Amino acid sequence: MSTWMGLSLVSIFLALSGLHFYWGFGGTYGLSAAVPQAEDGTPLIKPGVWSCFLVGLGLLSMGAFVLIKLGWFDLNVPVWILRYGLTGIGFLFIVRAIGDFKIVGFFANNKTLKSTPFARMDKKYYSPLCVLISLLAWGLELLG
Repeated sequence: MSTWMGLSLVSIFLALSGLHFYWGFGGTYGLSAAVPQAEDGTPLIKPGVWSCFLVGLGLLSMGAFVLIKLGWFDLNVPVWILRYGLTGIGFLFIVRAIGDFKIVGFFANNKTLKSTPFARMDKKYYSPLCVLISLLAWGLELLG
């Protein structure tokens, strides 16, 4: 059971990492729905090339960590990171799912932004995906 949970996490992290690298290299597909925007379509944040690469690298690192945790690679990782890493990943993504109570997450309450493409995608896909990632990480931690 822990193997399929781990491989599911790795697949999610690889896909998300690839998407961020694609945006970092100048790709635009899906970007308009991935960035919070005002009602008039103006982006509320302007992620640069390096921030896309940094997020992509972080997601890729999380996938590599899961593979290490599954025992597929034997690297000299400190014991405390192996012990608490998946808990931290789960916590990070559950905080993202809850959101900032303004723009992102299940509890975003800015009524004027709820009709934007990002807000619809966040409610329908992004926040539930963050919950799934958290549950998979915590489940793998408990079983592994």
